[in-house]
Amino acid sequence: MQKSKKLIATILLSTATLVSAFSFTACTPEKEIINAYDIAVKNGFVGTEQEWRLSLRGANGTNGENLNIYDLYEAAKASENGYDGDLLQFIKDYIDGEVCILPDNNDTVAIAKNVASSVSVCCAFRQPVNWYDNNRVPKVSGSAGSGVIIDYGFNKDAGNAYVITNYHVVYNSAADTANKISDCIYLYPQGARNYYTNGDITGDGYLDDTNKDGVRDKNDQGDIGGDGIRATFVGGAMDYDIAILKIEGSEYLKNSACEPVTFATPNDITVGEKVFAVGNSNGEGISVTQGLVSVDSETIEMSALDGRDTNGDKVVDGVSFRVLRTDAAINHGNSGGGLFNTKGELI
Repeated sequence: MQKSKKLIATILLSTATLVSAFSFTACTPEKEIINAYDIAVKNGFVGTEQEWRLSLRGANGTNGENLNIYDLYEAAKASENGYDGDLLQFIKDYIDGEVCILPDNNDTVAIAKNVASSVSVCCAFRQPVNWYDNNRVPKVSGSAGSGVIIDYGFNKDAGNAYVITNYHVVYNSAADTANKISDCIYLYPQGARNYYTNGDITGDGYLDDTNKDGVRDKNDQGDIGGDGIRATFVGGAMDYDIAILKIEGSEYLKNSACEPVTFATPNDITVGEKVFAVGNSNGEGISVTQGLVSVDSETIEMSALDGRDTNGDKVVDGVSFRVLRTDAAINHGNSGGGLFNTKGELI
């Protein structure tokens, strides 16, 4: 028992030294004001306060190093009198000063949830072969964006999910498909191996002779497969810049850490609140940037994706979008990705 007496006294002294802004006193008016030495005396120490302090130093003065409030609390419970309150009550009883139990300032739990709901989106687009093209090989291009997994239809055991992205990520007005939507879409969660190619490894803008099958998910030598999840376009709205992609039977999804996003209530968005943008920045994989909500609602105008000119004035029609503004860094590749609050909710 003498060992436990010395331990609690040691911890109290060490913590008082490390956190000099606090003294160990009762912070409720009905309790007697006591300090670390008083506690030691109540637990059986005999001698002056100076003798007590000297007794704690040990041979090299390191008896109390690497101690924290949890050590202090556990020692108090193990002492002769046996403190019987919980940790928060212990802090209130024996630490004088304003005590504030803060959440994790790094927001790591929320960010981990955000990342688990986010995917990189890679698309390829073939163009029709022109009769005057000497190569007689289709031109190809690609796009890199981001997406967010939603709750609707999410079945991890079956490898099924739906993903929201921007329409302009999967659309190309020159594509050789009926709806101008890519028919070669791959998704990559955080940590997935990305060996995506749009069939133009040489980068000359044309489908390589050796890759007439187009998109594939292998490295440049073609002998190692990546973790790309094949997805299909199921619907969307060009003038709202929203597209829905579907994943079915993905083995990678079954064994991944992916989870659907949680939506925030729109009315809860506040100017000045901290937010995180998660997406495939510059096409280099999932990353996170931090900022604030600068404007909670405003309208901007952008050119129509399909290049329509309804009044024939040779100027592409404008389309209005209601948006919020943030100062979080947004780069090419972030399109379609989520903006999240500190609760991990998509706003």
